[in-house]
Order: sequence, then C-alpha cells, then structure tokens
Amino acid sequence: MKENDRTVRLEGDRSWIELYAPGIEPTLKPACGTALDLFRTAVRERPHHAAIWHAGRELTYTALDLASDALAIRLIEAGVTRFDRVALAFQNTPEFPTIVLAVWKIGAIPVPVNPLYSTRELARIFADAEPSAVLGEAACSETLARAVAEAGLASCAVLSASPDSATEIRTAIGGSVTAPETPQRFTQSDPAPADVGLLLYTSGTTGDPKGAMLRHSGLAFNGEMFAHWCALDGNSRVLAIAPFFHITGFVCHMLAALSARATLITYGRFEPGVVLDVIRGTRPTSTIGAITAFNALLNAPEALPDDFSSFERVYSGGAPIPKALVEQF
Repeated sequence: MKENDRTVRLEGDRSWIELYAPGIEPTLKPACGTALDLFRTAVRERPHHAAIWHAGRELTYTALDLASDALAIRLIEAGVTRFDRVALAFQNTPEFPTIVLAVWKIGAIPVPVNPLYSTRELARIFADAEPSAVLGEAACSETLARAVAEAGLASCAVLSASPDSATEIRTAIGGSVTAPETPQRFTQSDPAPADVGLLLYTSGTTGDPKGAMLRHSGLAFNGEMFAHWCALDGNSRVLAIAPFFHITGFVCHMLAALSARATLITYGRFEPGVVLDVIRGTRPTSTIGAITAFNALLNAPEALPDDFSSFERVYSGGAPIPKALVEQF
C-alpha cells in the first residue's frame, strides 16, 4: 500500500468526526507554544479584564501579571533557579495560579500537591521530586515542614501563605506580596515548548505515586483545545469546582480560562453551601467537576432551580453519570 493510499484510508476511517458539534474542526493548530504564552497573550489582549474572582473581589490580568512578577523575584531570592521544582499545596484560591505563573517565569517546574495530604504522603512525593522550595497554606505549614524533614531535604525552603484577598498574595517571603503599580524587573528564563511545565503526581491507589512530566507544549495545546471545544470566550465565567492540584482543574479550569481570556471564579475548598452562594453572586457560565460534586450541589437543602440557570455548559467525567442526574440538572 502506498503511503498516500494509507493516509486516505486512515482519514476515511475517522468516522467519529461526524459526531463533532458544529464549528468544531477535526484539527486544531496551537496558537501558543507554552502555558506561559497563554497567560501573556491574555495580558496583552485583555489587560484590564478580570482574570480571577475571589471573595467578592477581582484580580485583573495585569494585576496577576505584576503579582506573579513580584513573587518570582522573591522565589529567586530564596534560591529557586531554572528547572528547579517548586511544590505548592493550596486549594482553589488566587495563590495557586499566581505561584504557578511565578514559577514558570523563572523557568522552574510547579509540583502541585493536595494540602490535605498527610506527612507521610507528602514526604514520599517530596523525596522523589526534590523541590527547592515548598509553598503552602498556613493551615498545613507544620505538616509540610515535617514532610520536608522526613524527605531529607535540608536545603528546601518551606514558605507559608495566608489567603487574604484576590488583590494581595501573602507569603513568608518578605511579608506580603502585593501587585505593584510598576513592574519589578528581573531576568526571566522563559520556558521552551519542550520543557517540562508541570510535574503532577498520580494518586498512588495501586502503588507509589508517580510523577507525570507534562511538557509546556502539551499543557498549552490542551488548554486551547478545551476552551475551543467548550466554546469558552472572553465573556465566560469559569467556576473552579475541580481542584487545581488535579489535572482536571489545572487544565480544564485554569489553562482553559487563560486560553479564552475568561474569568476564573475561585472560592477555596469545595463546600456545597459556599459554592451555591458563589454561584448566586457570580452567575458562572461553565464548569467541570466530579459527579459527586454535582450530586452534593443538587442535594443541598437550599438549592433552587434558578441557582443553575446561568450555566451554558456543565461537564463531568471519570465516573458513570446517571441519566436521572442529567435530567435533574
């Protein structure tokens, strides 16, 4: 069989393309080579648009850019260099994307972990990843410190952050890090598309957690692809139900929102009553989460049909979705 015949045959067998929604092309050419490029494009195109909503306040793309610049400087002062790993233990708050962006601007690699992990679980990951710095919520700072010690990382800095508002990122590096009015200068080490942009550990349900090394090019493409397929745009308001320390929240919430130049709605740890209040106050248009989260929202005593009326698209996966639940939504 000739190569061109083989190509034609393969294209002819791609019958699933017929199931694509109108406007979805069978191929997608990436617009950005790295995940950091997604963010910089958003800053350039929509500098004053709300990048993050949290606790009733908004952080614009420009403010997020300046805050992550300031944090990058402090990470450099703490000894973080290009290709270093930086672990972060946060729920869905503005600190998470700010730290990730700061780490990328240094050319380093973020390593998200669940802030509710035990000392033993964290130590196992830290011993493998060997981070040069660990940033986490104040509530888990002692657990993080014990895990770093148990992993034998004597030179690893452990920094705590106390979530305050969407416009101020507090860390243990030099006190509070506030988005300055003018950019703080530092030598950026921009990542290349082939560089590792995320070291994400598996759950370890069938063995020790394994670090999945995800390249910047793949992260950028998946963020663009999800935004494209889910018809997200600059008017979208993405409710972050899936945790950022999981691949679903990292890509389908955070990176997809950056790609669409949309607004990301954060609130911390998932709790049905809190989330319902956030929904009523922000009227989100899109979200993705585990089926257990949607069950919890629908079964909350205070839930009303109008609470979900602003959503244009709701996604779930990873487990069977009962038909009755879809109809109830």
